[in-house]
Amino acid sequence: FLTKDPSGHYRGTGYEYLEQLSIYAGCHFEYIDLSRKNTPKELLDGHVDLLVGSTIQRDDPQFLFSEHSVGRTPLQISLASGVNEESDHPLAIGYFSDVYDRDAIDHELARFFPAGRYTLRPYADLDALDHDITAGLLDGVANDGLHPHSDATPIGNLRMMSHYILFRPDETDLKHRLDDASND
Repeated sequence: FLTKDPSGHYRGTGYEYLEQLSIYAGCHFEYIDLSRKNTPKELLDGHVDLLVGSTIQRDDPQFLFSEHSVGRTPLQISLASGVNEESDHPLAIGYFSDVYDRDAIDHELARFFPAGRYTLRPYADLDALDHDITAGLLDGVANDGLHPHSDATPIGNLRMMSHYILFRPDETDLKHRLDDASND
């Protein structure tokens, strides 16, 4: 979606979209690398003006969201090595609670585990989630297709997630400017 290559140049569909959007909006974007777990905080603290590709629930009142989606990726269910859907014990499935809605994940997991043989474990810290799946403390993880876990294998898609540009509430002018440019 938006990655930096070894020579320091940005690439990806998110980057290309933003560059085109900047032409129509008459602005310039400066790209800043942030850790995955602190991006909403960086936005709210005023360190960045917008975030691209956010999957935060659109009804979150802390943020403004672009009018249009900038892309879609699947939310996947992935299982740790050696774990299968037919396990004798209820599977412990972790998810990033700052982004994903528990009820939506629970509803989607019913397709994979109709007998309800799983428990959902919310994580507010991505590093802790990554640690626990790697350490074998979780049987699986709900993750988006852009951020697969090396210690887990996708077994299916739960649902498609739309990604938006996320703005601070005081950035209404910038939001409207980019929405208008997106409409062009």
